[in-house]
Amino acid sequence: MPDDDANAEDPIGAQSITPRQRASVGSDDKYQHRLRLKYLFILAAVFILLGIAVIIIAQPVDSKNLSQLLESLGLSFVAFGVTAIIFTYFTNQLFEGQVAKGIDDHMDKILEQTREQLAEVTMRFDHFVPLFSNCRTLGLENVYLTRQEALRDYSRHLNAALEVAHSATGAGAVKPVLWFVSSSMKGFIETSEKGFDGKLLLKRAAYLVGEGQLTLRVLMTDPNHGNDRAAQEGRNKGDIPNEIRANLAILKVLEVRREDVRFVRRTPTVFAIATDELMLLNPYPYRAEAFRCFTITVRKTPSAEANPTTYRDIYDQYWQHHLIEPWNHADEITATYWDDLGRYEAGLTT
Repeated sequence: MPDDDANAEDPIGAQSITPRQRASVGSDDKYQHRLRLKYLFILAAVFILLGIAVIIIAQPVDSKNLSQLLESLGLSFVAFGVTAIIFTYFTNQLFEGQVAKGIDDHMDKILEQTREQLAEVTMRFDHFVPLFSNCRTLGLENVYLTRQEALRDYSRHLNAALEVAHSATGAGAVKPVLWFVSSSMKGFIETSEKGFDGKLLLKRAAYLVGEGQLTLRVLMTDPNHGNDRAAQEGRNKGDIPNEIRANLAILKVLEVRREDVRFVRRTPTVFAIATDELMLLNPYPYRAEAFRCFTITVRKTPSAEANPTTYRDIYDQYWQHHLIEPWNHADEITATYWDDLGRYEAGLTT
């Protein structure tokens, strides 16, 4: 029966490599050597045949001196040919031995290096397989160093989602939903580079809402609680509340409806944007602004759709606990407060 331990230590089947297979390494050198041997044997055979022919020709020659000369020349040719064959034979034996030893040593070295490399790859593979499997199962799409980098990729999905909303018409059309969870929306509104324009995307979304083709939900920190993170981010008291009001005024100028924005009486733990398929998540670090820090995108997985009563992926967890539930408990913005944003609107354009 085969030895399992031996197979485990020899994962590439080194034990089964035959001498013929080993000899195939360096075959070019051996081919050149054998080609030279072939030519030497042919040359030696030509000299032997030529010597025999000269000896035969010398027999009927009348001149004794010429006959002896031709015989001596013929014998020399034959002797040279025989000597060449003997020399070639022993040289070939020596070469074959050295080459075979060199091939064996080289193959052993290659096999040892391959075993070490394969062991390292196997160790890494054992580590990454569960990671990749979990990423697929939980819906992890990508990871980015900053929110800006993530937004450049995510904007393509946002534009596609808005196009789908724009083309969805008719009584039976499903109205897509676009979510934002942010402290002040500053990082989204002010980002405009390499194909991403936060203001333009919000304006398009607001237009589709007006056409009845999209549902928009924006959760922001209540300005009365905006100073809760001021010390953590190293900012002056009052900066964040003013920033929230100013960006809220921008949303109003972009024609976002008052009823589509609500206040949460705390600072969010994670900045989020979500469509019905893909979600961007950017945690707020304790001592820095979130848009400067790492971000992930997660996708709604088929397993979550098949099990709507359980949490099967990251998307579903945050959809329920970071979007739906906070929105249901958030404060609506009063008409009076909305109208008072006029002093922040001065100089703002769409």
